[in-house]
Amino acid sequence: MDVGITVGDDLDRLAASSGQFDFCELGVGEPTLVPGEIDRERLSDALAGRDLCVHLPYSQRLASYAPEINDAIVAYQRRLLEAAGDLGASKA
Repeated sequence: MDVGITVGDDLDRLAASSGQFDFCELGVGEPTLVPGEIDRERLSDALAGRDLCVHLPYSQRLASYAPEINDAIVAYQRRLLEAAGDLGASKA
């Protein structure tokens, strides 16, 4: 069984976490870290060889009666998933 730790959106907390964990869960997207603004080298150093898992945003609406809003929500979530994959995340 893999055991991980959630560090919120704090790369310093990630870097300070025990190396005994197999993976780390990092919060990405509004209102936490924006994937395009994450320093990839700093993230890699903080992970220290552990797997990355991301927690997608939860504070925004995920569905609406308006199709235009739904389309925007899906596009945003897709963009976050692609960015998380680019960062090396194996799960979201």
